[in-house]
Amino acid sequence: MPILNGIVDQMEFVVIAYFVIVVIIAVVASRLNRQVGDYLLGSRRFGPFVTALAAGASDMSSWLMMALPGVVYSLGVTEIWMPVGLLIGAYCNWRFVAKRLRVLSQAAGDANTVPQYLANRFADKHGVLQIVTALTFVVFFTIYAASSFVGLALLFHSMFHIGYVSALIIGACIILVYAVIGGFIAVNWIDVFQGSLMLFALLFLPMVAIVHLGGLHVTLTQLDHMALNLTHPFKGISGILLISLLAWGLGYFGQPHILVRFMASHDPSKMHIARRIGMGWMLLSLCGAVAIGIVGVLYFTGDNTLGKPATIVVALASQLLSPTLVGVLVAAILSAIMSTVAAQLLVSSSAMVEDIIFRLIKHPKRQKTEITINRLMVVVIGLVSIALALSPGETVLDLVSFGWAGLGAAFGPVILLSLYWRRASCAGAMLGIVLGGVSVLLWHSLASLGGIFLLYEMVPGFIACVLGVVIGSLIWPANTERVASLFEAAQQ
Repeated sequence: MPILNGIVDQMEFVVIAYFVIVVIIAVVASRLNRQVGDYLLGSRRFGPFVTALAAGASDMSSWLMMALPGVVYSLGVTEIWMPVGLLIGAYCNWRFVAKRLRVLSQAAGDANTVPQYLANRFADKHGVLQIVTALTFVVFFTIYAASSFVGLALLFHSMFHIGYVSALIIGACIILVYAVIGGFIAVNWIDVFQGSLMLFALLFLPMVAIVHLGGLHVTLTQLDHMALNLTHPFKGISGILLISLLAWGLGYFGQPHILVRFMASHDPSKMHIARRIGMGWMLLSLCGAVAIGIVGVLYFTGDNTLGKPATIVVALASQLLSPTLVGVLVAAILSAIMSTVAAQLLVSSSAMVEDIIFRLIKHPKRQKTEITINRLMVVVIGLVSIALALSPGETVLDLVSFGWAGLGAAFGPVILLSLYWRRASCAGAMLGIVLGGVSVLLWHSLASLGGIFLLYEMVPGFIACVLGVVIGSLIWPANTERVASLFEAAQQ
């Protein structure tokens, strides 16, 4: 029996209306793609509100609307340390990276992609750093995008009672259409719409559930009687697990689909406004997701235990809301998934085309041809991600965890040191990326041994990357005069 059995026909209109809105936005945005800078970075035209919601919506993905409520429901309130770590990491990313990256990325050759920025910042004359960076992006983003496709397929499967493969293909086609048509402008505009919808759903559903249960006091009393230990979030949590959950915040510094939102901001002096909007949106959204998982414990216990915790939002909504509002909730989940995977595909394709293909194949560029090739690459990378998602051997959270760690550990320290340490060199950046990425892969493969290897691979990977950048830069120093002039130009 599908979760929404009996009301699917009534909610279809809402979901279809959502898709129509998304396609309309994509079509309108596509008319603004006159040059490749429009398609890849929107020609740096976005204000603080769009920057904030676009960064937030592309960040959270199906993890926010499916995995987080599900893991809180199944494992308890100890999982709140992951959102806490993410909040700290996101704030530091906004506070210490956003404005400085926006300024330096333009000063360093007006870069349209993160690999271009790193190549220009580190004077990568032969393009090796740019190509290695782009390849690493494509590998980890393909895995990351696969996790979003898995979440989308699970949602369609539970909603409409269709096979997993059919659900995967339908959902993926929808995402590919609007990412290919509209490019970065469409993705940003749609993310504003989707981010607003996600916030409404995450706040509205737990409030309705609490009212249905008799109010906040009654709900907390029932949860306390169930020994959920809401006031003891440290109970039963080991030091390794606590560090692992908090370490998720380290990943923000190396996520290109978030970093490009900073680069696309129109006015760096208004980045503090975007930070306040973005952090407010994130705090409210995470609180709502955690609340859904906690309240879900009261509904799905005993004989009524939820078989798939990741579908808790849809399951809870189907018991409390009208079919129309259930449709809105489903659209919100679709928003979370689509916003992230569209951004991931766009960043991956731009890295593949701009930083690898056009770097290796020297020929005169034509704007329309370049945009067309970028669109084709979105489709190619999307198909690879779909292939990986056909037989998922891990949960949505496991896939997200690995992709997030790979990108965060391989690039986070490199981005930070490129912005603040003038002595960071091209050789150091290269060594840091290699050591960070390899450490994540090795640590992940050793997790079955238990013990210290249960520590989230982000931690050893991040440390290895920092050591690689520092050691490599000291052995093969950078041209500090050139870097100094770049930093000075960025301050003007």
